[in-house]
Amino acid sequence: MTLGTLPQDFNPNSLPFNDPAQTRKVALITGGNSGLGFFTSLHLYTHGWEVYVAARNPTKANDAIKKIKSEAESRKSDLPAIAVFGELHFTQLDLSSLAKTKKGVDEFLSKESQLNLLINNAGVMALPIEITDDQLDIQIQTNHISPFYLTLNLLPLLKKSEFGPRIVFLSSLGHQITDNPKDFGKLYNYIPTFISGMLRYGNSKLANIQTAKALALRYPSILSVAVHPGVCCQTNLLSYWRNLPYIGYVASITVDTINHYIGISNEQGSYNTLFVALSPEVTTQENNGDYFTPVGFVTQPSAIASDPEKIQQTWDWTVTQLVDRGFLSPEEAQKLNGSKPSSSDSADTIPSSATESSASAPSSSSSATTV
Repeated sequence: MTLGTLPQDFNPNSLPFNDPAQTRKVALITGGNSGLGFFTSLHLYTHGWEVYVAARNPTKANDAIKKIKSEAESRKSDLPAIAVFGELHFTQLDLSSLAKTKKGVDEFLSKESQLNLLINNAGVMALPIEITDDQLDIQIQTNHISPFYLTLNLLPLLKKSEFGPRIVFLSSLGHQITDNPKDFGKLYNYIPTFISGMLRYGNSKLANIQTAKALALRYPSILSVAVHPGVCCQTNLLSYWRNLPYIGYVASITVDTINHYIGISNEQGSYNTLFVALSPEVTTQENNGDYFTPVGFVTQPSAIASDPEKIQQTWDWTVTQLVDRGFLSPEEAQKLNGSKPSSSDSADTIPSSATESSASAPSSSSSATTV
């Protein structure tokens, strides 16, 4: 297997196209309305996938869907003749709250009975301390705990997939900015605020890689991987710092300078995700739990990210957070924290609420609102 292309040399149209008239393939991407997520949604759509854009704001998401359709039409002449556009749907999801995440799961499962690809793309970066309704810092909640909970709830649909289900976590080279935490809820209330914010961000991105590796062990029939998208300075991740008085000017100059020398565009930043999501070269046999840098390079993450004991420790800590807040029962937690399931991927380790919701989903997506 030959992997690895620089973003500037990669052509996403080299990836397989799906004919939706022959085979229905469904993807859900969190934060699929902006930044890297916008272009990931765009390319999945032009590759014939039915894409659920999961986002908080209906107006912004529906506007993004219209822009994706318009952009796809403008690129039609550059696509191969076999390209047939898929479909785009909006589904509401707010990862800043476990209750709202559960509500988003229920909404999605009420419209959809199939899922082949889950992309945990949404995230925040280097924010000041902000405590959510779940008494967690906004970064560890949005970047790790809520996506973890979302993924657990969508495992029943992924396991039913006939086309090699895949889970992709958007991590970062920043996963190396960490102090090897046992408690991912640690706030690091240091000055300057940016440094403590980056530590919390680094911990959340570390947890993404560890979660992908843990899922690969527990559910070997589902491909679970983590990706670093590249240095993408044009995303909304640093908008907080850019918009601050005085500091924002310095932050903007710094970020723009970095972008000039080593940065890539948001579209190029989507390529690594698209590669691991669509390429037949990436397989469960060879790549489950791997960490990819752009585009398609299998890369060894930090020692902490690869340490089996640390991976289990992070998994246990996350499950405990869900139990303490009433989103997993102690019995479910015991199964999740126990020994890894057999190759049959026992559904007993999946939250019972998810199994019940997916069982009541319609047999097709006819009830989903296409925008």
